[in-house]
Amino acid sequence: MAIKKKLSILLIGALSICLFFTFGFQIDVSGVVNKEGGTADVSLVGPLRVAADDAEAALAAAEQAVLDAIAALAAVNLVVLDAPGAVEAAEQAVLDAKEAAALAIQAVADAEKVLEDLESETPAPTQEKIDAAEQAVKDAEEAAALAVQAVADAEAVLAAVKLLIAAELEAAELEAALEAAEKAVEDAIAALEEPQDAVEDAIAALEEGEPGENGIKYSHIIINSNNGGSFKEEGNYSGADGEGLNFTFESKEGFDLVWLRIGNIKIEVTEDMLPYLESFNKKNLTIHAHFKKDKDEGTIGETGLEEDVEPEDEGDDEKGNGKGKDKEKSNNGKKNK
Repeated sequence: MAIKKKLSILLIGALSICLFFTFGFQIDVSGVVNKEGGTADVSLVGPLRVAADDAEAALAAAEQAVLDAIAALAAVNLVVLDAPGAVEAAEQAVLDAKEAAALAIQAVADAEKVLEDLESETPAPTQEKIDAAEQAVKDAEEAAALAVQAVADAEAVLAAVKLLIAAELEAAELEAALEAAEKAVEDAIAALEEPQDAVEDAIAALEEGEPGENGIKYSHIIINSNNGGSFKEEGNYSGADGEGLNFTFESKEGFDLVWLRIGNIKIEVTEDMLPYLESFNKKNLTIHAHFKKDKDEGTIGETGLEEDVEPEDEGDDEKGNGKGKDKEKSNNGKKNK
């Protein structure tokens, strides 16, 4: 029942991925601030990339469901074939898997050492040799990852065997459990088709729509500040899927930055350098730096930070032109990028 429920959730998730091609927007903003100014690094993630990421996540979950179903089937098989020796066999499988994983991990270290020695050779080796050594490292890493997964699979089988033994099932019940486990594996494998198709569609869409091509312009960022400081790049910006925008801002002489507002999030500023990271599931975003005159050192705390955060972005139109309630005097730029 648990496996069927998991498969149903996966199918619903895969079918809903197509909605992100139309509605999925994400803007990530990170940087640092203090009273002298700061930075705002904007990462634009549009519907195509959101769809691709979600499709890959759904596929990974479906693949894990297949592994879980196979582990359950293997456990039932062990108990059906040899109940007294099932636990011992499963434990030995775990030990064998761990030994293989250790060897695979050592192979990665050996391949990395070969590459390191090659890069330090004099005279310098040919690029062909370096490429071959780098590929050897990648191959070893992939083999190690599979070996580590094999350990997890073996441990899952062992845990399932112990549960079955503890349940003390009759022969008929074990046969029924075996049939159910076989059906679960079939269902899990069949459930892979939807997320696999979704991943292929998402990747194809990304390949056809590179940033800036085919009119895939989706995010609009407004950058502004009040009198007392400014962004070096103040104005209105448009960005495409996968692009990044970087902004810096600083106080004028005699002024301090008191807060930075990103969308409806207000970041209060102190003397110390403060890092931040915010994510928004929206298409348009305003970033506003607010400065105030430093009349007397030590009074930075009395800067009106008690003001409510205003969700001004909710009123932005498709081009990012602010229609919110913000009454602050602003140096809004007119340039477009």
